[in-house]
Amino acid sequence: MNATERRVLARSLAPLPEESLSGFLLRLSYRLELSPARIGKLCGCSALQHRLPADYLLALPSNIASAFANATRLSAPEVQALTLTGSGLSTRYTPLGATRLDRGGNHAAAQQRWALSLSSRFCPQCLAGDGTAVQDRLGGPWKLVWHLPVVVSCTAHGRLLSPCPRCNKVPNRSPETERSGLLMRRTVGGLHPAQCVNPCAVPRPWHLRPPAAAVLDSITFPALQRSWGRMTWIAC
Repeated sequence: MNATERRVLARSLAPLPEESLSGFLLRLSYRLELSPARIGKLCGCSALQHRLPADYLLALPSNIASAFANATRLSAPEVQALTLTGSGLSTRYTPLGATRLDRGGNHAAAQQRWALSLSSRFCPQCLAGDGTAVQDRLGGPWKLVWHLPVVVSCTAHGRLLSPCPRCNKVPNRSPETERSGLLMRRTVGGLHPAQCVNPCAVPRPWHLRPPAAAVLDSITFPALQRSWGRMTWIAC
């Protein structure tokens, strides 16, 4: 199925300023009550075994970008702006310019060069949104700039970027047993975009462990309880 034949999604979203492709997929999958892997397939950007390739964080091939734009009713520039290269960050941060993630171990090399990280720390106030109806429901943006290892703070809110308060790890950190991809738990639907999906430390295979379930979009993490539709997540 080519881009012109691909089915258009019943509903889509407008990208938020500085939003990453992974963050956009999380918000869209939650809105449509589908898994990120299913959204990726409908938008023409999933690969073998419903993988969402890690190199899509850097840039989308033109045919993939065209299919994605058609399915989500976005323009090609809007789609490419969800990537590090398309957003213009690679021209301002030189280690990105020579980085590719489509050949196995290049992600580890990219981390060693301080080019990027697939996982990222975050600003809770950015994830809480700006008070608009759509951001109150779906959360604020997971920002592209948070994937740059040299970025350690949010200048908009004057605070350091944080790890998950429950598991104390960087959200979306892929376990060693899973090939690196754009998102962890991509086949699981119903997870809020501001929920940590790192597996809890329980004695099970990593893919069977429940997510940490910490809500990441509040400054006051202890005893936080937020209700999202039919689901309630309780942070540590």
